[in-house]
Amino acid sequence: MTRNFFGRWGVLGVGFLGFCLVLSGCSRASQQGGPTTEPPHLTKLGRVITRYMANNKGQPPKSEKELRDFVKTLKPDDWKDLNIDPSEDIWTSPRDKQPYKFYFERAAAAEAARLKGDTKAGQTGTPIIAAEQTGVNGKRYVLYSVGGSVVEVTDDEFKKMVGGQ
Repeated sequence: MTRNFFGRWGVLGVGFLGFCLVLSGCSRASQQGGPTTEPPHLTKLGRVITRYMANNKGQPPKSEKELRDFVKTLKPDDWKDLNIDPSEDIWTSPRDKQPYKFYFERAAAAEAARLKGDTKAGQTGTPIIAAEQTGVNGKRYVLYSVGGSVVEVTDDEFKKMVGGQ
């Protein structure tokens, strides 16, 4: 008769050990200053931009003013659908205390080039639609124009994304 090495309790022990490792990894990331979730302000701003695009045939706003004018037209049900408190300041980064910088023209140009099949157009940087102006500790959050994901990047990575702007 062969004996199962792990047995019933061994499997539970291995599972518990794996769970502890996951927790310690998450804890270490937050202690090192790494984000454990996306920054809520930039994510919320991304939802507003997505709503704008849904109401405008998929086109992003041409300017920050155009987006702000659109926001003024949102009704209470719209804010509820977006899961945003309308009194909240979604325009300013809570980390660097500066208004987000927008790259609408750049994102629109990159998307137009992509649709035309121009592979060289995107080589100067990844299309982002908004970003923190300064960030903290040499890193800033950016909002990608495609997919709306928010990612923290280094200053060097950011400069490549915006072509030195």
